[in-house]
Amino acid sequence: NHWAYRPIELPDVPTHKDWDWPREAIDQFVLRGLLEKGLTPSAEADRRTLIRRAYFDLIGLPPSYEAVEAFVADRQKNAYERLIERLLERPEYGQRWGRHWLDVARYSDTRGHTNVPGTEIRYPYAWTYRDYVIDALNQDLPYDQFITEQLAADLSGTNDKEKLAALGFLTVGRRFLDRQHRILGERVDLVSRGLMGITIMCAKCHDHKFDPLSMRDFYALYGIFENAAEPLAIDLPEMGVQSQSDPEKKQRFESLLNEELNPLRHELVELRRKLIVEELQQKAEYYLALVAAAEMGTELGKVDLGDNDRLSLRGIEIWQQLLQQDTTLARFWETLLAIEEEEGEAYANEVAAVLAEEEGGNRLLREKLVSEKPQSASAALRVIGQVLGSVYERWGKLQKLDPGDQGFADPAAEEIRQLLLLLAEAGDAHSVEEQWQWFLGREPESLLKKSHKIESVLVKYRELVTRRAMAVVE
Repeated sequence: NHWAYRPIELPDVPTHKDWDWPREAIDQFVLRGLLEKGLTPSAEADRRTLIRRAYFDLIGLPPSYEAVEAFVADRQKNAYERLIERLLERPEYGQRWGRHWLDVARYSDTRGHTNVPGTEIRYPYAWTYRDYVIDALNQDLPYDQFITEQLAADLSGTNDKEKLAALGFLTVGRRFLDRQHRILGERVDLVSRGLMGITIMCAKCHDHKFDPLSMRDFYALYGIFENAAEPLAIDLPEMGVQSQSDPEKKQRFESLLNEELNPLRHELVELRRKLIVEELQQKAEYYLALVAAAEMGTELGKVDLGDNDRLSLRGIEIWQQLLQQDTTLARFWETLLAIEEEEGEAYANEVAAVLAEEEGGNRLLREKLVSEKPQSASAALRVIGQVLGSVYERWGKLQKLDPGDQGFADPAAEEIRQLLLLLAEAGDAHSVEEQWQWFLGREPESLLKKSHKIESVLVKYRELVTRRAMAVVE
């Protein structure tokens, strides 16, 4: 019976034959409530009181002396209606009532807790969302369009870039020290509480105890937001250029952009790319275990991942792409899948026999498969992943001892190292921003400082830079 689950309906309007106080249908409901409490309506307010109420309610400001006197002297029947229309046409109306919606949208100019005492990191373009809300109210934008634009302005099919500012609804919230999974969960909470009047966050860890909301419902919404990436501040969608009244300041900003911000952005993107590839290489065993499970029709949730509970579905896709290329890894996988025995000791014996008959192939992979005796195709691919992970660790140690080393002396180890390098190419089908979101990582402090520096410069030169929307991209 909770109001959020009940359909909208048109109730019967109560009637009160002995009362002429009601003027509109809503007044009948008010009167019924008063009478039920043993109360009666107050006397009609005088005009000075009425105009003050209208001003404070609609624009949050007191009327001027001249406005009060003019309203008191206006004896036309529609004087009050014309007063309301004038107030609704004032820009202060959107500013006054937009604040209520910005509370729903948990609007903030800053990122909140930064884990660095005495610092305040501001969103460079949060104000574009604030202005969108104010303009929407002043233009009397239909509510359904207002909501649609805030959830999917980038998917509307129009070329109106100004509408992209509406997506700030999703992005101006808390950042939780840039822990991506918490940011996405907070967006689910925003939509459920702000738009539907329900608290679905309880279903993040278990089915809701009281409401008809399951974990499946929560993660269905979560998956939608996970598939929308948030670009760096300097790469957000452009909305237009602001006036540039100070040529000297404009020149300083352009110099800073070319000499510092663009190189900083490039460095940040490349560091992110490097961390993503390292994630795929370091956890090869677990990603290949998931690839095998997907291939064999096993539930991914039943795969033993040890402490690696935050592997990415996109990481699985990248490894699947690599297995489709003509590599020694792909050939081993095809061989393992072709073995007729499904599992058990018979499968392990068949693997040993097939590898003994076939010549060639990577020595390290052959030896490991023979010694470990995997009893299923899934287990065999996991063994291969262990070899890949071991080579990755060996290369890391070798680089620390001799950073100038160009490769392994062992041809088998070098072949696997080159294979791991292909992961970077397999992931290039998606932007670094998309992949970073998908891997649900938290940026190291060194990377955070670089992105925060970009944002602080954009804030400092706000009146000169291109207006951008705090949007997300598919």
